[in-house]
Amino acid sequence: MLSIFTEKNGTTNGLRNYKLVFPDGAATTYAFSAYISKFSLKEPVAGVIEAAVTFTLTGQPTFPA
Repeated sequence: MLSIFTEKNGTTNGLRNYKLVFPDGAATTYAFSAYISKFSLKEPVAGVIEAAVTFTLTGQPTFPA
């Protein structure tokens, strides 16, 4: 993930397609194209890594029907 955040060259300049899938049993999924504009890691508990990611969208996301 960090390599995507720091990607500044190539044909996409960091723009990628993402899919956000919620574990709600209904398979709720949002699809979107975005840049990662903020990224940070924390290890509040030994052996557990958390990431906070902010996406900057480039268009309308696709919502479930």
